[in-house]
Amino acid sequence: MFRSLLQNAKVVNSLSLQPCPNCLQRLMPTSLNSQPVRTAVVMERLNPLPLHKSTKQARLKTRHFIYKVSNSRKDNYLVKAKAILIQNVRHTGRAGDVLYLNQSLFYHKLFPMGQAVFATEANLELYDDLIKKRGLNAKKAKEKQQLVIIRAEQTVNDLTGMRLPIALSKATDTELTPTHVMVALWKAGIEATESSITMPEEPVTGEEEFTLSLRINDEYTAPFTGVIYRVSKDSDHLIPSGFDGFLKRTSETKKGADVKTDENTDKT
Repeated sequence: MFRSLLQNAKVVNSLSLQPCPNCLQRLMPTSLNSQPVRTAVVMERLNPLPLHKSTKQARLKTRHFIYKVSNSRKDNYLVKAKAILIQNVRHTGRAGDVLYLNQSLFYHKLFPMGQAVFATEANLELYDDLIKKRGLNAKKAKEKQQLVIIRAEQTVNDLTGMRLPIALSKATDTELTPTHVMVALWKAGIEATESSITMPEEPVTGEEEFTLSLRINDEYTAPFTGVIYRVSKDSDHLIPSGFDGFLKRTSETKKGADVKTDENTDKT
């Protein structure tokens, strides 16, 4: 008898060590960005049941087992949680934002880690200063962005149609590079980088005119004409007269740029 009890105990222990598949499925990690859905489906009989006594079960036939979907909640997503972000969350928002977030993201990550709270009336009053500060920062950022757009459009208007003089060495047939164009633009009061300048396809070594373009803020493209003039080591680096498109910009040149022309020296 004692031996049979030991055998039964071994069987019970072996069965108890096997995990439940339903429990494992519930413990499996799910994506925080996935929105849970309701899977309940309401069915309705197409043919009504026959009359029968309340104490007895109705006699069902094949036609009574035909159903239709009355209300499918498969595509009905759960209501998103209205929350206040307390900290900056990557790809979500900044501190002070009032957002509607997926319940899985809010309950599993943001709320337990203290990065967001429920947007209740008490919390709205508690974090009122943070929300107002976020609103002011967003307004300033929007105004700054508008100012950047205005400056970019103004630069495009100023560059379009300009004949920009570019200095090259007279000693050798130096090939034009983006650095020469960048220096010429700096003298005209326009800051640019070498990567934002589009050069001609063929190399430029002579004194002919050629077309260039400047990419501004990765949104605007300003075409302009480049004209080469030669300078030597002993020359005074004077810009030749006749560049009307450039002379209209000399009064707005960058502070510290030493720009001189033949006409200015004649007047002095």
